[in-house]
Amino acid sequence: MPSNKPVEKAHGTVDQVADKLHDVVDKAAESLGTAEERLRDEAREAAGKVREGKEFACTRGEELVGKVTDYVRENPLTALGIAFVAGSIFSALNRRR
Repeated sequence: MPSNKPVEKAHGTVDQVADKLHDVVDKAAESLGTAEERLRDEAREAAGKVREGKEFACTRGEELVGKVTDYVRENPLTALGIAFVAGSIFSALNRRR
């Protein structure tokens, strides 16, 4: 009857390689989990900053519209002259294209 020693040795080697691969996969999964968590935190921070920027822009825009409205009410003829000159310049620039 032939000896099973080579087969048993091969099984042992396969088991050792499999164990090492499991260890490597577990370590990689752990590292990737940490990286994913870090990315999620950074994305959450970025979203918060974008929200803050949006709120600031909206508030600032409303303030500017209010100032322009007040200026037009106080100086209607000047505002009309500025609008006319701006429109003329815009029209002249678009004609050249």
